[in-house]
Amino acid sequence: MNPAVALLRNQDPQPRHQLIDCAYVNCMSHAICKVKRKQGWANLCDFHYANDNADWSYDYCVRHGLTTTEAKIAHTKSMLTAQKDYRDWMKAPKSDLAQEFADRILGRVFVRERVPGEDDEPMEITI
Repeated sequence: MNPAVALLRNQDPQPRHQLIDCAYVNCMSHAICKVKRKQGWANLCDFHYANDNADWSYDYCVRHGLTTTEAKIAHTKSMLTAQKDYRDWMKAPKSDLAQEFADRILGRVFVRERVPGEDDEPMEITI
């Protein structure tokens, strides 16, 4: 047997990743995700992550006046069926290629006005 393999087999297995504690002080669970907060990033366990999402959704419903289940369903349906403009990338293209495609799709043709004598260069005559 290869001595290096024998040496590795005799060692205790190392954990693949470090377990991180939940950001809540009294929570003894390990974090499963990292969430952006006003104060910075917070590592949350699955219980506190679910609670934070429930709090956020409750606040959203209160802000939009959604008090009944029927109102929530109607609001969700209206958001899903709302007309979206999928051509937003054409309004502010971030690259030359996107600008070229936007011009081609929208049918815009930019013709630069030529000023007389602008590109005239003196000619050299050689004999």
